[in-house]
Amino acid sequence: MLELRPEQLTILRLPHAERFRRDLVEHLQRFFAEETKQLGPSQLPAWVSRVLTRGRVHGFRKGPDLCMFASLAMIFGEQFDTEPWALEVLRSARYQGDPSWRMRRLYLQGMRQLEDDDDDQG
Repeated sequence: MLELRPEQLTILRLPHAERFRRDLVEHLQRFFAEETKQLGPSQLPAWVSRVLTRGRVHGFRKGPDLCMFASLAMIFGEQFDTEPWALEVLRSARYQGDPSWRMRRLYLQGMRQLEDDDDDQG
């Protein structure tokens, strides 16, 4: 039976991680064109790497969860996860079991925050 060492597994995952990062950059450019233009093509990949690291710190590992995390970061800023509305979800024991469930709750909370901001301005 073939056995792979952890360092071999890491190397095998690199192409997938790079492809995911590239796809995420393209997604953000498509759905957040103005914001990504402000960052510029030279800064966007580094921004994505930093945001993915922040997402992983919170336990998000799946592509869709990380994509939603990056979308929230694009909307609210790279450090949105330090905002009280985000911390309410990220620190709640109620949402600690399933990272995808926690991400959906965080995304929903972010959309509510946008609505509240619109109500305050309108």
